[in-house]
Formats: sequence, structure tokens, C-alpha cells
Amino acid sequence: MWDEHVLQQAGQLTAGPLRVAVHRTADDGAGPYAVLRLRLGDPGTVREVTLRPGEQHQLEGLGPLALLAAVATTRERRGSVRIALPRTPAPATGGDRHDD
Repeated sequence: MWDEHVLQQAGQLTAGPLRVAVHRTADDGAGPYAVLRLRLGDPGTVREVTLRPGEQHQLEGLGPLALLAAVATTRERRGSVRIALPRTPAPATGGDRHDD
């Protein structure tokens, strides 16, 4: 299962221990791409990753981050991205089970 998120350039998302920031979106003639800054953990090492739509980056211990779509920044508008992250299961609470 995946969770999808849309972020504008300069926007960021926190999902558990992962922070994703959209640093840049552009089009180099070969199509749009995005430069994402990823930080895993607090404090964590910031990693800069360049992806094109359809590409994935493996996140340590979390699975892949997929870039589904990218819209390049122009003079008229900020760029944006649509990313997908693996859905993290909700923590187990133990429920209402009683062992009497």
C-alpha cells in the first residue's frame, strides 16, 4: 500500500522519521525532474536526490520513495511533485483483549 502526496516547490512533508523537501523542479529538455532533499531520523543526514517521474529511491528501512509526477517551475508558477511513500502500519495498541 502507498500513500500519495502532492508538494509544491519549497514545500516539505514529514512522514514518521522521514522528512522530504522539494528543493527544485525543472525541465532540461529531456522532461521534468525534481531535486528532493531527504532526511531520515532526527538529527539525520540530509541527502539530495534527483528523480524523474517513474523513478524510485530506496529509503533505508522504509522502502522506496517514488516520484509519480513532476511539474517544472516557470516564471508564472511554482513547480510541484506527486510522490508515493510506503504506508506505515499503525502501531499496535493491544486492543481490548483481557487475559483473565
